[in-house]
Amino acid sequence: MRHIAVATLAATLAACGVGSEAVGPVGTPEPPRAARVRTPASYEGTWHLAVDRARFTLALRASGGGMRDEVGGDERPVDGVTWEEATGRLAFRVLSVTGYQWFDGFVGGAVVRGRLARGDADRPPRVDAYAGQFTGWLAERVDAVPYPRVFDMKLNDGRRARVRIDRADLTNASPIATFKVYGSDARGAVGEEPERPAREVTWDGASIGFTVDYPGGPLAFRGEVDGRRARGVATLPGSLAPLSWTATRAEVLSHGLTVRSRDELRAWSEQTRRALIRLTMDGSPRPAATRVTVASAGLAPIRPLVAEAPGALPQAYTLSQVRFDHTLRDPRGGPDAVRTVTAWIARPSTPPPPRGYPLCVALNGHGGSAFAVMDPNAPLFGYGDAYARLGFVVVAVDVSHRAVADRAELYADLPNGDAPSVGNVAHPAIRHGEFTSGWEEDGERAWDVSRAIDHALTLPDVDRTRVAVTGLSMGAEVATMVGAFDTRVATVIAAGYSPDLNVMALHGNHGCWRWRQGDVTEYVDASDLHALLAPRTLVVETGTRDLTFSGFVPPFAADKQVMRRARVAWGTESARVVHFLHGGAHVYRVGDPFFDDTTTRGITVATVTEPGVDPLAWQFDPATTLRAMSVFDLAATAFSR
Repeated sequence: MRHIAVATLAATLAACGVGSEAVGPVGTPEPPRAARVRTPASYEGTWHLAVDRARFTLALRASGGGMRDEVGGDERPVDGVTWEEATGRLAFRVLSVTGYQWFDGFVGGAVVRGRLARGDADRPPRVDAYAGQFTGWLAERVDAVPYPRVFDMKLNDGRRARVRIDRADLTNASPIATFKVYGSDARGAVGEEPERPAREVTWDGASIGFTVDYPGGPLAFRGEVDGRRARGVATLPGSLAPLSWTATRAEVLSHGLTVRSRDELRAWSEQTRRALIRLTMDGSPRPAATRVTVASAGLAPIRPLVAEAPGALPQAYTLSQVRFDHTLRDPRGGPDAVRTVTAWIARPSTPPPPRGYPLCVALNGHGGSAFAVMDPNAPLFGYGDAYARLGFVVVAVDVSHRAVADRAELYADLPNGDAPSVGNVAHPAIRHGEFTSGWEEDGERAWDVSRAIDHALTLPDVDRTRVAVTGLSMGAEVATMVGAFDTRVATVIAAGYSPDLNVMALHGNHGCWRWRQGDVTEYVDASDLHALLAPRTLVVETGTRDLTFSGFVPPFAADKQVMRRARVAWGTESARVVHFLHGGAHVYRVGDPFFDDTTTRGITVATVTEPGVDPLAWQFDPATTLRAMSVFDLAATAFSR
């Protein structure tokens, strides 16, 4: 990358058609002044940055700008701005009392992620000096339209809440809103409440107002927004003192509460996908090289320990164990990184159907492995064997946890991986040199799976239009991300994963879902990852007794809230979204008597999905309707673009 002097940057951008006034051919009359208004380049504006977890506001222009602490302090000058339109690379330096801070990042959609180095020289530090990290989002692009908006609110009585605002529908700009207390400082996730509709909603981009009905009376919120932050008061009739509240922007990439037009959905999906791929997987680079090693091939399936019932489906497939070694280049010129992933592949021994075998990528949860996914005797897992029996090509990818050095501040267990005895060892983070990774852990896992799909689609007789990704718990979490980011996936079946991430943050769940740089909930919730699948097929399995992500009564209320928000992305095609609400706990169900502890074939789909006369009761309603198909049928669904 060339570091362009400030004096020549505007001319360089103008030559590329970016930023400065257009210049006509020699002899062309000068256009009227009104026609020569400068158009800002795509990186210019106000950035809200997290710099090694401290918060800053950056005003950035081609000529420089300024950066200050978000809560106050003097503005520090910014210069040396460099922008590469083709690659999205953005660099600048900030002058501080101790010298210079050099920032070097890549923009994707409306976000940036990069590294920074400190020094006092007038030229950029060496690549190996960029030890810090930063992330952030550009307000002018995120806030180009007034809807949707999400705020993470804290009341002075300790309650924490999410406020979501959107337009009523495509033709009605009147605002609507929902309000949910997801926990409290004193009680954690035990303080979770149902999601409540707001009324008397006002929103103009700077002022916010809404009223929420409680049994003790209506609570009226009023406040003002300043950049990423907001503050105000909430009054209850008869109360002597109003509650004060503060809030910060959240879910800035949210799909929102309202159906979008097809063009709006496409634009939102493309921009949000690019942004999340930048934030979680360093832009999802293609490997410079991949070595595939077949450790063993043509193996017999793992036999059930208990005699199978008469008429059981045979294990008509063979197994291979493979290892992928991917080499990744450092876009900043540092050393290469190598990512090693292992998998088991099942290939049917029956003749292929006319269009080829459907493909199922099956992922394990905590404590599991690809081997367990293919083992019909494995508690919780074994669903890979089930798909293979039904004629799918199955790729079971080992999903594990990072090495301790790469995540010690988030969690400390599983030092050797999830199942080292069968090869699912700890996976070192993708990093170039000795610095912390520019990837998030779930981003690495999702990238691993997409590279396994690359390989699977080179196998003979695989139907490229019927690609399903599935898993339980952590495996479902990764499957959801893979489907959100990889548009080759036709169907996602996520068992035991559709949480309210805000509740999850207070519920004591394992820390491997969190980001090391920034906060995932500042950008999206689970419903937004689901929405990125539209209009493809999504199946979410929820157990009525599953307390994994919420202790609320009933625990599936948050799942219904998440699914309601996700479903609007499908609009008139919402039949492609299936909420399989079963009577179990944290398990994988398929809706088939041979594989499930049931005598009825079919899946039980949540019946009540929207508020009725009682605006809260739908969240507590366990009613289901039997749909006479299994998840195998849904996994075999083709998707044509």
